[in-house]
Amino acid sequence: TEVQALPPLAPRDEFVLLHAGTFYGPRSPMPVIEAMARAVHRGALDPDRFRLRLLGRIDISVDVPAECRKLGIGHMVEFVPRVTRAESLREMKSASALLLVQIGTTVSVPAKAYEYLAAGRPVLALSEEGETSALVRASGIGVAIRPDQPVEEVEAALLEVVARAGRSFSPAPAELYDGRVHAATTARTLLHFAHHGRKAPVVFTPPLVAVQATTPEESRR
Repeated sequence: TEVQALPPLAPRDEFVLLHAGTFYGPRSPMPVIEAMARAVHRGALDPDRFRLRLLGRIDISVDVPAECRKLGIGHMVEFVPRVTRAESLREMKSASALLLVQIGTTVSVPAKAYEYLAAGRPVLALSEEGETSALVRASGIGVAIRPDQPVEEVEAALLEVVARAGRSFSPAPAELYDGRVHAATTARTLLHFAHHGRKAPVVFTPPLVAVQATTPEESRR
């Protein structure tokens, strides 16, 4: 894929949790920032070894830098202007883990989610229960939690992602994010139906929609 073909950036000493993209409307980094502050104050995160890197604009009513300073973690959050797509993909590939924020919808999956999975890094998703959270969990390398959960629950999810990044893990299955693999799988399902004339096996199709071939009689039920 495009992200896999790009070279990574130079490695950093700190653990970097990266969010790539604009925050707007209900989408806010504050649940994770508050969880970070709690983890630091409890001694669960080293403030000198952890960074939240926010790549892109923040178009919400909250003054995020000011809130970070109030929480005593201003130096742990990096605000980066918008960069080119290639630079953004390289940042994703080079991060320790990736932050996905999908609030206000349960039925759509942002394109960024597939880029994150292709990058092969652990994912922390702040999302409603729905297709995005299901996709992240199905990847085997992500943790999803609702943004309205208590701060201690968000903190636990954050620390789980940090722990996963430090362990050996398998990348997400290619059929979750690679359209070429998905197309080949769908083609095999259709051929099975054409040759056998009966219900084909269920195929996992991003964004978590099961594609199932049916006979003409079943389709009319």
